[in-house]
Amino acid sequence: MNELVQRLRRRTGRLVLALVASLVMAALVAVPQGAASEPAPPASPDVAAADVFDPDPWLGGSRVPGSNVYEGARGVYAPSYLPSCEWRYVCVAVLEYQDDHVNKWRVWKIYICGSYYLYEWRGRGWVNNNQTGGAALARFDQDNVWLSPNANPGGGWKDINWEPAYWFDSCI
Repeated sequence: MNELVQRLRRRTGRLVLALVASLVMAALVAVPQGAASEPAPPASPDVAAADVFDPDPWLGGSRVPGSNVYEGARGVYAPSYLPSCEWRYVCVAVLEYQDDHVNKWRVWKIYICGSYYLYEWRGRGWVNNNQTGGAALARFDQDNVWLSPNANPGGGWKDINWEPAYWFDSCI
């Protein structure tokens, strides 16, 4: 039994050594001669791409529903590709990713009234309030001060500034 274990250890060691040697050789072959020592030429300002916006937003609270991402071409009016918001729900959208060609919006559809905390929500976004009974969505800053205006029911997707908000109450 000990002899079998020793043989397996030797073979495993040889396999690992061969694998590492193969990876090193592949890396050396992939880099052309002199490429590692020559700095890349600087990109000219007229060719450089715009910075990518990628904050990775998320929503906190005790009953946070799942979310989905909706994508549209950069420069296209976002509500044209954001989903409908079902009756009795309030839906919120925040920009999750943006580059030269695409915008990606993370959307939560909220049915349960409560307080929801915003993490990494930057800039402007969208809210669609389809709640009944006149329930509005109210935003609050880090000092728990109410931010005007409320997102009142009806009217489809409305532009909203998420930047100063730290949390919102979905049913006031």
